[in-house]
Amino acid sequence: MKTQLKGVAVHTHLQHGVSKGHLPPNKFVVAAVTGALLATSLFTAPLASATVKNATLPPTCRPAQLRPWMSPRQGTYSASAGFKATLWFQNTGATCTLIVDNVPIQGVSGPSNTPVGVGSVSGAVQYTPIVLANGDRAYASVSIGSISTEAFKKLVREHGSSCDPKYADGIEVESNPAVRSDSWPSHYFALPEQVPICTKDYFNVAAGVIQKLLTPAQARQVAYEHAANELQDYLNYWHLVGPSTASKLFLVSSQRDGTVKLASGKVLSYHPYSWKSQNDFTLLMSLDLHFDGWHGAWNVGKNDRFVTFTRASHGQPLMALNTGP
Repeated sequence: MKTQLKGVAVHTHLQHGVSKGHLPPNKFVVAAVTGALLATSLFTAPLASATVKNATLPPTCRPAQLRPWMSPRQGTYSASAGFKATLWFQNTGATCTLIVDNVPIQGVSGPSNTPVGVGSVSGAVQYTPIVLANGDRAYASVSIGSISTEAFKKLVREHGSSCDPKYADGIEVESNPAVRSDSWPSHYFALPEQVPICTKDYFNVAAGVIQKLLTPAQARQVAYEHAANELQDYLNYWHLVGPSTASKLFLVSSQRDGTVKLASGKVLSYHPYSWKSQNDFTLLMSLDLHFDGWHGAWNVGKNDRFVTFTRASHGQPLMALNTGP
């Protein structure tokens, strides 16, 4: 059974794509490994997994209706960068529900597809299922970390450990017994050449969380929903930790203020106003606000604001709240 740690996985990794830790033979058991070498990897449900709450979900996708392939066809590999590819699954049947997890991958070798080393880790986080209509596609990244970098070799020397690599000529997507009603098909993919996989102390095979490929309209709707949640988070912080701390976390520098105290706040609705990109768009949003004392330019009760969300690369979005566009 999965451990339902919402939004957090205990899969640990190193920056160079190779993880340290002794895993039990069952490749789907997630080991919580400690030590100065490790950095905890935080996984959250992908944007593509957003679904309507409390709705009745379609039947679970069956392996026979999902067509798997890999792009590039055999991935890419170099000794310095390791192996990288994207796995795709297209629904060729009726609308169905896809179970979301890290796709379990195992390196294999030879005509009998003999397992090599430890496969990718899954089963640590409970994600929201995604719905695939006929023709919809889902995808996940897959990688085999390089063991040829100077940084990794230094790590092995300093800690007296060993990767003890063996070579794989293919990878297999495997059904995951830790997930009830598992819905992705098992499938073999050839690698571009023999790739070393650790069999001792480290594991270097990894696969990402499966996500739905969104249409542009779907991607915008998801961005709007996350923006509304971001504004609600700001209102919650404004009430709990005060205006100064909250505004520094959520607002553009020109609008940071530490005077108005919020007793309660709720996002009532939002409507799209303008769109430049997922990192720059504006919504017209209605808020219900109540204050402790002086409330400045805000109304007690309903307030309408044009809220612009901007995000620098790899940064948290910042908001600008204005009475006009």
